Amino acid sequence: MKQNSDEDTENDRKVLVFDRPCHVVMAWKDPSKHLMIKIEQIERGLRLMVPALLDRVKKAQSGFAGKIAEEWVSCERKEKMDVSEAMKAEMEESVTVFLHANRLRRSVISDIVSALNVYQGALFLEGLAQFLVGFQGQEFAP
Repeated sequence: MKQNSDEDTENDRKVLVFDRPCHVVMAWKDPSKHLMIKIEQIERGLRLMVPALLDRVKKAQSGFAGKIAEEWVSCERKEKMDVSEAMKAEMEESVTVFLHANRLRRSVISDIVSALNVYQGALFLEGLAQFLVGFQGQEFAP
C-alpha cells in the first residue's frame, strides 16, 4: 500500500502543465453542481446589494450638488460660499457607503473561497491578486 501512495505522489510531481501539477491545472475543468449553485447565490446577493450602494452614493452626490446650488443662490454677491456643512454630510455618507462596500467585498471573497476546494481557492486568490496588481501604478482618469 505504501508503495502505491509513493508512486501517486511521484506521478503528481512528474505530470506538470505550465509548471503546475495536473490536479491544480484541472481544478476548474469540471466544477461541482454544489459550487455552481453557491456561486449563483452569491451573484444574486450582489445583484441586490450593489445597486442599493450605488443609489446611496448617487443620493449623497446629488444632495451635495443641491446644497451647493442653494448656497450659491442664497450667497448672492458674497465673495465666499460656506459649503463645509454640505461637504461634511456628503463625506459622512460616502464613508459609510465605502465601509459597507468594503464589508461586502470581504464577505463575497470569503463566501467564494469557502465554496471552493483547496486548489480552486488557491487559483482564485492567485488570479485576484494578479488582477489587483494590474492596477498598480495606473492613473484612472474620470
